Amino acid sequence: MKGLLYKDVRILWKTMKLYLLMIVIFCLTPSDTFGFLRIFFVIYTALLPVTLQSYDERSHWTRLADMLPYSHRDLVLNKYLLGWALALAAGLVLLAGRFLTGSAPGEAVTALSSAWSGTLVVQAVSYPLFFRFGVEKGRLAMFLAIAITCGVAAGAAVAGPIPHSTALSAAPLVLPFALVLCLASVPLSVRWYGSREH
Repeated sequence: MKGLLYKDVRILWKTMKLYLLMIVIFCLTPSDTFGFLRIFFVIYTALLPVTLQSYDERSHWTRLADMLPYSHRDLVLNKYLLGWALALAAGLVLLAGRFLTGSAPGEAVTALSSAWSGTLVVQAVSYPLFFRFGVEKGRLAMFLAIAITCGVAAGAAVAGPIPHSTALSAAPLVLPFALVLCLASVPLSVRWYGSREH
């Protein structure tokens, strides 16, 4: 597992340094019109492992991996772990940006909870389909997951601002639910990955 993570981190750093820098910059910028932009970039980090998966498929790494001492669970869980680590790092940068721009603690916690919840939901919906159908065919699922997540967030914004006390009381419920949903998608991803032809 460490070898797989090392491979992906090396490829990520070599090919996507500008994307990572862009994520850091936008997470640190002052609040945009709806406050969604920085949250979007945290969620975007969950999709970077999908880009790495597309590199694997184009280079036929998946066929080579079948000859190495890695199980399907290792190959799938590696992408999940990398996505979680990237979202965690981007979320902490987002939190630092909120405090640096003078946001109230309640607003910062709500933004962070929203970003991580959105990340986990996008992973839970998208990853199993990517592993089942491949990256190219699974892109529709990615756009659908992002559209639903952004639609829910936009609908909440149109409905009116949520008091900090309400948001803070809801945050401990939404984030664990998203985490359970994401964890439940891991066995499905493993099963679907094993059922497809590489």
